Amino acid sequence: MKLKYQLFLALLTGGGILIILLAAIADWSFNRGFLDYVNRLERQRLAPLQTALVEGYQREGDWQWATRSNKHWRALIRETVRSHNRRERSPLDRSLLLADAQKKVLIGRGSDRPAVNWSPLTLQGQVIGYLGDLPLQRAPPGLDRVFAERQRRNFIFASLALLPLSALMAWILTKRIVRPLDTLNAAIARIGDGEFSERLPATRGDELGDLSRQVNRLAAALESNLQARQRWLAEISHELRTPVAVLQAELEAMQDGITPIDQDTLSSLHSETTRLTRLIDDLRDLTLSDAGALDYHIERLDLTTLVTQTLEQAHTRLNDAQLELTLRDQGPLMIDADAQRLSQLINNLLQNSLRYTDAGGSLDVSLERRDNEARLFWADSAPGVPASDLPRLFDPLFRVDASRRRASGGSGLGLAIVGKIAEAHGGRVSAEQSPLGGLAIELSVPLATDRAIETEST
Repeated sequence: MKLKYQLFLALLTGGGILIILLAAIADWSFNRGFLDYVNRLERQRLAPLQTALVEGYQREGDWQWATRSNKHWRALIRETVRSHNRRERSPLDRSLLLADAQKKVLIGRGSDRPAVNWSPLTLQGQVIGYLGDLPLQRAPPGLDRVFAERQRRNFIFASLALLPLSALMAWILTKRIVRPLDTLNAAIARIGDGEFSERLPATRGDELGDLSRQVNRLAAALESNLQARQRWLAEISHELRTPVAVLQAELEAMQDGITPIDQDTLSSLHSETTRLTRLIDDLRDLTLSDAGALDYHIERLDLTTLVTQTLEQAHTRLNDAQLELTLRDQGPLMIDADAQRLSQLINNLLQNSLRYTDAGGSLDVSLERRDNEARLFWADSAPGVPASDLPRLFDPLFRVDASRRRASGGSGLGLAIVGKIAEAHGGRVSAEQSPLGGLAIELSVPLATDRAIETEST
């Protein structure tokens, strides 16, 4: 059964139950109030009987004159208490009692009931007896009962008339709730078919409006991912085409005899294949990192030692690039990380500085402890990066046109891999303009804790 029918039946059932309960409560309240009204009215009609009883007691000196027989008692009641219809017997005929000053019942039935209402009979300020009456438990015959029955029927008819109105309101409310859901369902179906430009109106301020906004965010993310994937494929094909085209051109020149096959030519071919291999390896690492399939072997290590050893091994390359290295640290920084991946991260930063920093420049590397993190600050000299391009430096295949040309041999994947490795270690990486005039990269990773040591030991 569809949701709209389930919701309609639920609302209709709930409305019907409420109407029945309200009708039952109203009927009970009316009956109780009506009986109270009838009982008060009947008690008001006892005033002549009370007067006659007091006068008779004053005349006779006792109650024997009123209690000598039930027939005489009922005749006294009929003479003093009149019903609305003279041909009808008053309901009080069978519910009145007479008692002496000590409330000892002299005549009348029902004295054992606790609900008797006793009205004192006084003569010259002294209580000489009591007149008791039993409250009615149902409307008496006649107009009173006709009125009560008519009101009860009106309650029933009103309740039955409210049921169609309740059904109409339930259907309107169901349509109002389900219509946006149908719109959402249709929009999600179109998004599932690849129409990522689909958007929903998000003007409602309730949960359905929140759901519409979340669907819009999902569609925007899917559209952005599709565009990124298309751009990614186009850029990859372009990056791969460049070294392949160079290889093809050199091989064709060698086949045509234009270029001699000598050591220089073979070195050029080897350089292009190396560049192509490095590009393919970077693409593989980045793809595995995005898929969460890149292997990490976490162990306890000193980040300061790892950075120092990596830079010592790159001493020759730094000299060839005519870069002056400055390394500052504050002692051991113990972290839980993959030594091979962190070495790859440092080498990518180093390769980025070697490739894009002008000769005669400098490289400043510092390591420090900040709160519960180990911080690596990597800064090189000119050329710098425009501030508008800094947020995109960690995007795959992004390069700054002014300083990061393809002629320099970069693939545009090194810093993207740096970002992925940092993220996999629970850290973060950011780029800013270097105080030396070039690019500054800041890497922060969590320091190892005693809890981590205990976890590893167990």
